[in-house]
Amino acid sequence: MNLCSLRKIKDNLWRNRVLALATLAGLCVATICLWVRLAFVLIPDGVNSIGDHAFEGRLFLRSVTVPNSVTNIGRYAFAMCRNLKSVTIPNSVTSIGEGAFWGCSGIRSMTISGRFALGDGYFGIKRIGDDVIGCHEFIRNITIADGATTVVIGAFAGIRDLRSVTIPDSVTSIGDRAFAGCPRLPSVKIPNSVTNIGNMAFWNCNRLTSVTIPNSVTSIGDEAFFNCGLTSVTIPGSVTRIGRETFLCCDDLSSVVIPNSVTNIGDSAFKSCENLASVTIPNSVTNIGDSAFESCKNLASVTIPNSVTSIGSKAFYRCSKLWSVTIPDSVTSIGKNAFGECENLHFVTMPDSLTNIGKNAFDPIASINRVHKNDSP
Repeated sequence: MNLCSLRKIKDNLWRNRVLALATLAGLCVATICLWVRLAFVLIPDGVNSIGDHAFEGRLFLRSVTVPNSVTNIGRYAFAMCRNLKSVTIPNSVTSIGEGAFWGCSGIRSMTISGRFALGDGYFGIKRIGDDVIGCHEFIRNITIADGATTVVIGAFAGIRDLRSVTIPDSVTSIGDRAFAGCPRLPSVKIPNSVTNIGNMAFWNCNRLTSVTIPNSVTSIGDEAFFNCGLTSVTIPGSVTRIGRETFLCCDDLSSVVIPNSVTNIGDSAFKSCENLASVTIPNSVTNIGDSAFESCKNLASVTIPNSVTSIGSKAFYRCSKLWSVTIPDSVTSIGKNAFGECENLHFVTMPDSLTNIGKNAFDPIASINRVHKNDSP
């Protein structure tokens, strides 16, 4: 084989060989030793494909340099290389095969380049196979190189030891489940190029205490920050919609700023945010969804603006510290159990504009000292 003109590392190329150090470079030198202890591989410029199973099972492999000429990394190319510590994928790579890094439990950092979407899987570029990293939960640091535009479905989901992530200014969308189930991720800075945060994007990141949402974001998806450790959230004035269950079960969330650009607060958006003490709803909001603030046990005050026309079922159900509420003239409908089991609710002012008050909207009615209303339940 003329290594100087090497263009492809073939399938199973190194299986059963006896290399300890392979340098596939201009000098075309290979040092021969026990193959099982291969530790370092330098792949030269000019190689455009790393074949299926090419380096599979090299237990002592620690470092691989992939040149910018490579466009394809084959199926299980580095599978079960358990001592591989870091991976840099250049921006020339457009396809990563199934299980390419499966079982690489020693990987702690990863740098991903490319001007393509980060694909439907753990991390990909243009095309990615299933189970690229089977033991991916040990990765601690991920850097997405400048040029990537989208982090989409499940890109880094389930990386249980992930501690930091760098998202470049080129990214415009963070897709569904992108970082879901990363319980040790403490903070995220979202660049001001991002316009969309997808459904379940940071779902169950329960140590995520800090997130910066830039003014470029217009939509925050359903369950985007479900069960996160956030203590406060400032939603920028560019956001028009807060999705269903967006901040559900954020137990430590004590304050939230909703801008006057938001028109809809989705169902269960802040449900079970037990430390949320107060909330001001801006006069752009027309609808408060079902269970939007249900079981916010420390919510003592809420301001409902005269833009709101509908308050959903169980919207403030079991807000046990809520003691007073004024419903503006714009509201025509209050859903069933909207203020149910608010045992400390003593003062309610309702307008003559109400045409529908749902069953048990203010149950138990005995806790209310003064009610102004036009219609009865």
